[in-house]
Amino acid sequence: MIKIVITAVCFFSAFGAAHILIPTERYVTFYFVAATLLALAFGRDLPDSYRIQKDGIVTNGIVRNTDCANHGHITYDFQVGNQSYSKTESASIGGLNCNDIHVGMDVPVRYLATSPDLSFSGNAHQRYSEKLEIAVLGTFGFPALMLFFYFRKMRQ
Repeated sequence: MIKIVITAVCFFSAFGAAHILIPTERYVTFYFVAATLLALAFGRDLPDSYRIQKDGIVTNGIVRNTDCANHGHITYDFQVGNQSYSKTESASIGGLNCNDIHVGMDVPVRYLATSPDLSFSGNAHQRYSEKLEIAVLGTFGFPALMLFFYFRKMRQ
């Protein structure tokens, strides 16, 4: 969390947030509408990721397929009781490196006992932190950056 705050402070001071955050109703409205829409897009799986990171049960999954050219995606299978589950996700989030993973390899999988279809591989804390970081920076940084370039263009 501290890493996110430091990154945000550096971002706003580097790009001159005083010029971006002009208290004009139109720009403030744009910023909050854009931030809200981006929060919905970037943060849609954060509640589930948080629950998995906090209350998840750890098991081993077996890699069934790798597609490193497609954002480092892997497909893995794992079992809970007599039920098998399969999931495809990006291995680059959560401390795994797709190029180091091969078919048949064991990967750590964390899932919710109440809903085993909600799962992810890799380091649970690192995965949640990375998703949170992406959501926060995307939600607040992107609209601020858009306003910065808009005001920069208006000055020219």
